[in-house]
Amino acid sequence: ALVSAGSGYTYAEARADRGYWGRMVESVVGAHLYNTGYPDCKLYYWRDKSREVDFVIERGNKLTAIEVKSGKASGYTSGLDGFEHEFGLCRKLMVGTGGIPLVEFLSYSAEHWLG
Repeated sequence: ALVSAGSGYTYAEARADRGYWGRMVESVVGAHLYNTGYPDCKLYYWRDKSREVDFVIERGNKLTAIEVKSGKASGYTSGLDGFEHEFGLCRKLMVGTGGIPLVEFLSYSAEHWLG
């Protein structure tokens, strides 16, 4: 909230700056996952060379890998598939463009999205 308040952007300007808007959407998703999952769920970021997953939720033996897209996108990313290859069968979610609408995603707790 502080970053967006101090940015000086209007809503239209923020939406027009794709990089800025993407960071804001990822921040909203991350804050939501942390706030609705703590202390029962662990929250991570995963990266292996050029592949990455924006958020990983873990509770016990359940894992969900989440990629957040705020611009043009279609299908799953190589990061989600790479994560599953590395850690085994898990739930893979795309949030935003090409996946679960952001408003819908934010209407459920982190535990809801566990695989």
